[in-house]
Amino acid sequence: MSAAEATEPKVEETKTEETKPTETTGEAEKPVTSSSVFSMFGGGAKKEKKEDEDRGDNSGSAKAQRDAAAAGKGEEEEAPESEDVHFEPVIKLTEKVETATNEEAEEQLFKMRAKLFKFVKETTEWKERGTGDVRLLKHKENGKTRLVMRRDKTLKVCANHYIVPEMKLSPNVGSDRSWVWNAAADVSEGEAEAVTLAIRFANSENANLFKDAFLKAQKDNEELFNKAAEGSDAPAPAVEDITTAAMAQKKLNGRKKAPSKAAESPITTTNSMTQRKVKLVTEQNIIDKPSPVEDFPMRKWNIVLYVIGEDGEDHPADCFQKVVYNLHPSFENPTQTFNKAPFKCENEGWGEFDMTIDCYITEKSKQSIQHDLNFAKNRYEAVHTVSFKNPSQALQQILRETGPLPSDDDRLKKKGGAGKKGSQKYDYEKIAQALEKLEEDDLLRVIQIINDNKTADTYIKSDVDGELMPASPTTNLMAAGEFSIDLYTMSDSMTKQLWDYLSKKGLVS
Repeated sequence: MSAAEATEPKVEETKTEETKPTETTGEAEKPVTSSSVFSMFGGGAKKEKKEDEDRGDNSGSAKAQRDAAAAGKGEEEEAPESEDVHFEPVIKLTEKVETATNEEAEEQLFKMRAKLFKFVKETTEWKERGTGDVRLLKHKENGKTRLVMRRDKTLKVCANHYIVPEMKLSPNVGSDRSWVWNAAADVSEGEAEAVTLAIRFANSENANLFKDAFLKAQKDNEELFNKAAEGSDAPAPAVEDITTAAMAQKKLNGRKKAPSKAAESPITTTNSMTQRKVKLVTEQNIIDKPSPVEDFPMRKWNIVLYVIGEDGEDHPADCFQKVVYNLHPSFENPTQTFNKAPFKCENEGWGEFDMTIDCYITEKSKQSIQHDLNFAKNRYEAVHTVSFKNPSQALQQILRETGPLPSDDDRLKKKGGAGKKGSQKYDYEKIAQALEKLEEDDLLRVIQIINDNKTADTYIKSDVDGELMPASPTTNLMAAGEFSIDLYTMSDSMTKQLWDYLSKKGLVS
């Protein structure tokens, strides 16, 4: 057998082996690229597709294949239907909903974009309240102007208070575009609270425009408050709602059980009112100490307190048990108490500020004085009036060192002078006795007469104010559980209405 003959049969056997798998599987003849050698160039693509198809039918049963085919067909049929799906909104926003902000009855006098800060006493830091438009709004009916500021986007109120005469707008230290002031009753958080606020504008021009508008609104409000206090052209306050009246009546019911007639009535009359002039002397000088703020040197200052006598001389303020100085919250010890005259308060600092000085006549009774600490002069004086209601015998003796008491001859002269003006026909002693005999309903009516006719000259001590002092136009005696009134400070109108009412009840004649 030749070498060629020996080779040919081997080739035929090889071809036979290649065709056998084709006959067994029944598949079409594979291309050359399907070999494992060429799989890396794409020959394995068809095989991968087969594996994917196999994974969709793990069971290999005819039923599974039919289900898979039906599912594929269903997806193709359902796909076009998704385009026709329609959704209805749960809430239709087609109608416009009007929101009341209590600003509808107000006229905008001023509007300027600014950033507001609030001083936090606990941490002695300024906390940002928000950025937005600060506005001055004037009520169209009562004419009063308030300051309102809302934050951007959220529109949450971050400042809301009336601009009252007691406010002082001071420049923020180190800035010509920022102002600082104290608000005794800001209601931006819901309840009234005393806050220290600072506002910063984009430039000094905007800051000055705000100052001008603020001071003008303050002046207008002061005229309204004074007008209300005098009772000229001002409508009488409406009767309080039933809730307030019921609350007052409940308080009266509790007092009626007391055995003493004086304890029954929420009104206490007094014929003893003493006033004295109090002088605050402030001294300040620059000291050689480093200041935390450039261009504002450190200073040492002190304040002392005296009572001015009838002769104009300064006397020790022994009429006070203690004096409390409420300094700026940035001080390490902002509340400083002194128990002996002249109640000298001495500190060091670089800034000016307003403070409240509480002069305690007794442990619970006090007279508050507002004092402006400034560095315009090395020494300056400020005089204030304080009132003493029904002082004790010991206190009367101290007060007589600085002048006579109303219970002395001067009081009789005052009563005689009042009679010459037309009030002589009214007996104040009878009025005082009649008030103690009133029933609950009658007391409520008397309280309303006093509340509606009080003036700045009427001296009243209530649960609201806490001290016997000129009546505030904002004080509501209907909400006070108990108050005292000096009958000799009542206006002619109040005295006449009170006398007429008591006459109808048969209590005076």
